[in-house]
Amino acid sequence: MRIRLLTVSGAATLALLSALVLPAGAGAQSPTLSLFGKWTSTVTAALPTGDGSVMQLVTTNTDTYVLMSDGTVWSYGDDTFGELGNGTVAHTWTTTPTPVDFTLPPGVVITQLATVGPNATELAIDSQHDVWGWGLNSFGQLCLGNESVQPSPVQLPFTNVQQAIGAGSHASYYTKTGTTQALYSCGGNDNGQLGNGTFTSSLSPVPVSDLPNESIAFLTAAWNNMGAVMADGTFWVWGYNAYGELGNDSTTDSPVPVEVPLQAPVAEAAQGGGGPTDGQTLVVLTDQTTWAWGNDSWGQLCLGTVTSTIKRPHEVSGSWTAVASGGTTQYLKNANGRLWACGDDSQNQFGDGGSSTVQSLPVRTPFKGVDQFSSTNFNAAALTG
Repeated sequence: MRIRLLTVSGAATLALLSALVLPAGAGAQSPTLSLFGKWTSTVTAALPTGDGSVMQLVTTNTDTYVLMSDGTVWSYGDDTFGELGNGTVAHTWTTTPTPVDFTLPPGVVITQLATVGPNATELAIDSQHDVWGWGLNSFGQLCLGNESVQPSPVQLPFTNVQQAIGAGSHASYYTKTGTTQALYSCGGNDNGQLGNGTFTSSLSPVPVSDLPNESIAFLTAAWNNMGAVMADGTFWVWGYNAYGELGNDSTTDSPVPVEVPLQAPVAEAAQGGGGPTDGQTLVVLTDQTTWAWGNDSWGQLCLGTVTSTIKRPHEVSGSWTAVASGGTTQYLKNANGRLWACGDDSQNQFGDGGSSTVQSLPVRTPFKGVDQFSSTNFNAAALTG
């Protein structure tokens, strides 16, 4: 899921974000965090203690993170590559909230997490618009000039960062100062996912080329894919395209952004996929229609079909307000707060214990009263209540 954030700082940011993310009275309703998918049976995970509320819930391929209204970040999941962010590297799995160990200047707090993190990696932006990263760095996706594991957050070489996101082997960082803006990428580039017109990987930042000269509203990412929704609502994507993931009626990878043809501006978007055998996209437009394209081998496009390749956007039936996309499963929320899913449920991706049956049309999951939800590859989480 993608949450739009305001560009202000310090305590003002936290207050405004809490108002954006939480519905009225949510703080008194004892929210419940559910973790489900490949890595765990459906479990209710404890939220951090204290007076803070959950501002942001995000997943990576193996971990879940919550950003609290006091600016602290907590992690759940695997720590094989230090992705819990507490200074350790261990083959452990935890559903207990673990504090991510930032070394921030006095008065500085974390205000935003990457809605999707690179493989076993996460990114965070602080109230001074500096960006931090931790976890696996085997392709240089942290832009540090090396491929070393980072078990604690380290400051990355950017300033004035508005957004950061990644998936698989790459990450992108959007910077803006006044009218000067740029989108930079680092990491693997086998399918052109760095967006700089080449297929050459890079340990240091390279600028994404050929985007419109206007602000980026928000970024999306999946395995070897990237996307940017511009301020005018147009959607530009680049990278892997074997199953029509770019929505441009082709199956040729693109090392530069291409525009997805859509009938109205994009309000919500999610790219998904966990490897070279899948990959799909789901968007909600401002005209309240929902569209999907890419790999449909598990029925994950919610179109009532099961086919390998959908190269252009197709409309999804129903009325949906928010979306997320995993490896071979997609999620949709309706106005009543019920979470629905399409695609693969063989590894408990629906949170219902798992089934070998492919679901090519939206089916209800057990989660209702959903405030936030997120999925990356086979890992999913929902905040309810």
